[in-house]
Amino acid sequence: MPDLYTQSIRMAKAMGELDLYRESKRANIICKNGIERMISDRFDGQSLHGDCIRELCDEYGVDRVGWVLANTVQNHPWDGRFRHYNKTWAQEYPIPNEPEDCTYEYSINSHPEIVNGLIDQFRAFTQEQNESNGFGMQL
Repeated sequence: MPDLYTQSIRMAKAMGELDLYRESKRANIICKNGIERMISDRFDGQSLHGDCIRELCDEYGVDRVGWVLANTVQNHPWDGRFRHYNKTWAQEYPIPNEPEDCTYEYSINSHPEIVNGLIDQFRAFTQEQNESNGFGMQL
């Protein structure tokens, strides 16, 4: 999986990094498709079974999974079904919002409540990872 590229296509062109941008965008789409496939396979109408976030982060990387989840929320600012605290969290990601970036291509097409649940799991997972690495611990 290529490194996550966080700049806009306009910036990538200016910096001569268009190939990096394209590789990362393809990986974002693959990650989005993997998330949707996992939801399809593991959501029973009530719960999402298994350690989905850990598996997704192992396969696509923590940074990319967070990016795709945050992008999904940012692409739906009007949707009141996304929890306020998840909207606030998503805004911490500097995802390019220029039309030519077409970030909707890696926006998850699942019910917002399922995405909220994944974001909650992701946030708990990353907090747990930070604490086990000695970051974020209270002294």
